[in-house]
Amino acid sequence: MSKVKYNLPTAISKQLDQGQKVATMAGEVMTGNAQVAALVAANTDLASKNAAMQEARQAATHATTEVKASARAHRQAYNDVGNDVQTESSGDAIFITSTGFSVRATPQGSPVLAPPVGLRTRITGHLAGLSFIG
Repeated sequence: MSKVKYNLPTAISKQLDQGQKVATMAGEVMTGNAQVAALVAANTDLASKNAAMQEARQAATHATTEVKASARAHRQAYNDVGNDVQTESSGDAIFITSTGFSVRATPQGSPVLAPPVGLRTRITGHLAGLSFIG
């Protein structure tokens, strides 16, 4: 006795194709079958929702592109105001903070490190090795 092979693909477009094929062919052989009618309805519903999803993806892609362009323009306008504040403030921290910007910290020099005590190197024909004496 042969058994049905339910090889329904997971990709929506292929799933729709397979579902429509089975609904059409089974509908010719099994006229009036409620399960075939339910498959036809499920095919229609899936096709409709798949089309809506594709439209939503396109709209989301377009909206994302617009948001990124707007963010770039916003960043440029923000930086332009910051440049004007820097120019007009002449470095006055109170003026800078009164405009809503923060004041950068004054750069600190790096501390001078004492040379390591007891460090020696040795070249032995291999990768150089470092070792501490101590």
